[in-house]
Order: sequence, then C-alpha cells, then structure tokens
Amino acid sequence: MTLRAVRDRVAFAYLVGRLDPGALPAAAQVRAAFDHVDAGLPFLADSPRIPGGGSSVHCARSLPPFGRLLSGERRSGLRAAVRQGYAIVASPD
Repeated sequence: MTLRAVRDRVAFAYLVGRLDPGALPAAAQVRAAFDHVDAGLPFLADSPRIPGGGSSVHCARSLPPFGRLLSGERRSGLRAAVRQGYAIVASPD
C-alpha cells in the first residue's frame, strides 16, 4: 500500500465518523481531513527531530495505519527515523 493510499484511507475514515450516515463530504472537508493527517505524519515518522530529543516512542491502542508502512520492509520512500519507536498498549479485557 502506498503512503498516499494510507493517507486517503485515514482521512476518509476520520470524515465518515463525523458525517451523517450516507452524507458525502464537501471538498473543503476533504482538504481539511488531508491537512489534519498530513500535519500528524511528522510525529509518526520522526518525533525525535521535532523537539530535538534523542529518541521517541509512539504509543497507541492499536497499530496506527501509517505504522506498518513507515516501519515495515520498504526499501524506498518515507520511513520512520531510526530512533522512532512504536508501542502497542493493549488492555487485558
């Protein structure tokens, strides 16, 4: 899956949860959803560089949609920084 495909999927999932059933988003809403996802991507890819820290771990209840893409076996394209980690925290129930 490509970075763009994951971004589109995340943006539309974000919109669907906020629209009335069966409603289609306006162009401005789609652009805002893309902007929202794009703004968060640097924190998933290279959080240590943003505040100037040595390393960072992104904690979530499930694997973020970009997580597998950024930290997988891709040989080219956007990848997570070497010092960017991910932790999936699951509830026992």
